[in-house]
Amino acid sequence: MSDNQPSELSRMNAFVAKAPQDNYNIDQYKHQLCRQLPSGQEECLKLKLECKYIRWFILVQVLVLVVLVKSYRLINKRVVLVVEMFAEMQKLGFFCALPMDPTKTHMECQRL
Repeated sequence: MSDNQPSELSRMNAFVAKAPQDNYNIDQYKHQLCRQLPSGQEECLKLKLECKYIRWFILVQVLVLVVLVKSYRLINKRVVLVVEMFAEMQKLGFFCALPMDPTKTHMECQRL
């Protein structure tokens, strides 16, 4: 890890802390983290992180999701169906997420 990585991670955390409710995109090729603004524009933070570190960060996120999915498989078969539907929608080019309204329990999918 290079010397500047802790400060870059602090910058990234501060950027997300300003609007934790927003959607974020990680662009590993441009080394930037972007959030969607209500106006439809993006606000981006260019990071000076090594590409392998960003890939490692994404890998950790995926591994956490896999562990959660495996745990849910043991708890409730309905969750397995939802996860499989979610995965299939992703294959079809959709992005699915829970709505911001906590009273709603469905996932909203939008074509990418």
